[in-house]
Amino acid sequence: MKLRKTFETLSAGKLIFGGLILLGVVLRVRQYLIGRSLWLDEAMLALNIVGRSFGGLLQPLDYNQGAPLGFLLAEKLVVTLTGNHEVTLRLLPLLAGCAALLLYALLLRQVTGKIGGFTAMALLAVGAAPVYYASEVKQYSSDVFIVLLLLWLAGKVIFHQLRQPEAGFPRSLNSKMLFLAVGGVLALWCSHPALFVLVAIGITLALHYALRKDLMRLRQMALVLLVWGLSFGVLYFVNLRGLAGNKYLVQYWAGAFMPMPVWEHLDWFGPTLQGMLNDPVGLGTYWPLAAALMLVGWVALLRRTWQFGVLFGLVLGTTLAASALGKYPFAGRMILFIVPVFLALAGSGLDAFVEWLRGPRWLGSGLAVMLAAVLLFQPLIAAQENLLQPTYYEHVRPAMAFLQANRRPNDAIYVYSWAVPAFRYYAPAYGLAQGDYVTGKQHGSNFRVPLVELKQFMGNSHVWVLFSHIYVAGDFNEKDYILAYLNKIGKQKRLFYDPGTSVYLALYDLGGP
Repeated sequence: MKLRKTFETLSAGKLIFGGLILLGVVLRVRQYLIGRSLWLDEAMLALNIVGRSFGGLLQPLDYNQGAPLGFLLAEKLVVTLTGNHEVTLRLLPLLAGCAALLLYALLLRQVTGKIGGFTAMALLAVGAAPVYYASEVKQYSSDVFIVLLLLWLAGKVIFHQLRQPEAGFPRSLNSKMLFLAVGGVLALWCSHPALFVLVAIGITLALHYALRKDLMRLRQMALVLLVWGLSFGVLYFVNLRGLAGNKYLVQYWAGAFMPMPVWEHLDWFGPTLQGMLNDPVGLGTYWPLAAALMLVGWVALLRRTWQFGVLFGLVLGTTLAASALGKYPFAGRMILFIVPVFLALAGSGLDAFVEWLRGPRWLGSGLAVMLAAVLLFQPLIAAQENLLQPTYYEHVRPAMAFLQANRRPNDAIYVYSWAVPAFRYYAPAYGLAQGDYVTGKQHGSNFRVPLVELKQFMGNSHVWVLFSHIYVAGDFNEKDYILAYLNKIGKQKRLFYDPGTSVYLALYDLGGP
């Protein structure tokens, strides 16, 4: 009887949000449990986490990796307590990805109506990038969680103040602002883009209090900003200086920085917007519709609750400003944290049709539902395909198991340069010590380097060559280039390839005539 009464008290909206959250959790757990190997980027970060002490993680990371200090220490703690395995390394991103769904539902209730809220929630639940990064040993999933937590806390502060009369505010620092202040300090240490969101929140709340002529709250907000600034200053001195000075990362992401001056590079915005709405937002073919809905939704949000309109706009603006300064790339997985903001704006755009269209009551709702169906079509199809046939991206373990089962004591092993981090991570589990294999060196565009490295094996009748994360540019494929050379100087005896893994293991006889 109690269960029945509880069910009856739940609104249809809460049930729909709950169902969408459950769907998102199922998709994320499914991706987490497929047991795929760590790929290049994951392996590079995992080697730092596993191979260093807690104190060692304070130093610049190997393999030109960068991750928030709080995330690294939390990962190290999990591995220390539960053991070194893909499942344990990916546990925090999974928990963050699932918890972000609940936070998003709470945030959407603050900024959208029913149709827009359900659509944005569904897009985040099934989106390819949010689902994938919830089971990757990187900080991108936790970035989403932390950013949503900050936005939700800011919303609680805003609505708390909007419900207060113009006079008679409680003078003490209320608990909601206190939570926001403490949350901001911790967020800076756990997420790089948290800085952009905190700047946006600080400006929005300062403007909010200034327009209400609430000088006491303005002073309190200034104190909160000072605390955030001091926290960031310590963090920069302790951890971020080395990352900011990493020339390799700056060069690697050079194409993702907004060019300056803006007015001379207006052609940058169109392709960047299209690329962003394709990945990581995940709206592909329908990106023009999504962009239009986001613009309409932003205008509607400014009219309805201007604080959220300003806040969302400033999150984008501060991120672009950091990109223009060459401090943060505006591309791909690096801006996953901003995906919920764009989806919320698209949802707000759908709600605007319901609100603004005159005539029969069903006209605006019907149009909004049809547009929502268009936006959801491709993400739902992709989510279904991945649920039934997950992609095992750079899944190196089958090749290493084959190597372990078939190699002889005196066999030589050569590891292609981009396969080295993943191979090193898994080598101990397959009985391989560091002296049992030769690693290729990073060589940029000098593609003859691996050919020279392979010459050392001339005269050996059993040479294993493992490829992963293969460099491809246009018609050039480095694996094919290297294998063509090996076919000239020797004879291929075996080629192992597990379909869908993009990992190749070849055995060559280089013993000569």
